Amino acid sequence: MIDHLTVGFMQENTYLIMREQGVIIVDPGAECTKIKAAISKTQKPLIAILLTHAHFDHIGAVDELYEAYHCPIYASCEAINMSQNSYTNLSDQFTPFTLSSPIKTLPDELKLLDLSIEVINTPGHTDGDVCFYVPQEKALFTGDTLFQGSAGRTDFPTGNLSTLMHSLKVLKELPFDATVYPGHMGTTTLDQERQTNAYFAQL
Repeated sequence: MIDHLTVGFMQENTYLIMREQGVIIVDPGAECTKIKAAISKTQKPLIAILLTHAHFDHIGAVDELYEAYHCPIYASCEAINMSQNSYTNLSDQFTPFTLSSPIKTLPDELKLLDLSIEVINTPGHTDGDVCFYVPQEKALFTGDTLFQGSAGRTDFPTGNLSTLMHSLKVLKELPFDATVYPGHMGTTTLDQERQTNAYFAQL
């Protein structure tokens, strides 16, 4: 089961993947108290935190959650570096911060609870972006790479439009349909985006 919270002034989507044995959080962006309340409501332990990338609106609650739960945190190597620099994580435009919690580098596949989570490298919005595919839930967490009817900006540090288009091609050509859980706005499906997304139409 998947639930979500919309947090922070950037209206970022924080996701809870809930299994019988515990909860996995994707992109805890802000409002840690709200996220902790949602975890407590499940009456299950927090098993891990997954980061699609390291912009401030996706990582703002990470350190507080780590202090409370001491669970492992996973991100790409590039995202780990970005999280430790207020310029590249974009927090310098608002209230500068960097992450101090220990973060593990993502493998190609992550086994958590009863899940095998596929890590898909999708640079472009930043050079450290990834998507997470959870086959058991038919769920694709796309961060700021793919949105309903749109795609991520590339005018931030390490962003690159041609790289993003290549990553979108990877997503478009995935051999399955899935529910898309993006970092902002509403959910969609891969098939819906294949039919209607203007970025996909260029590929």
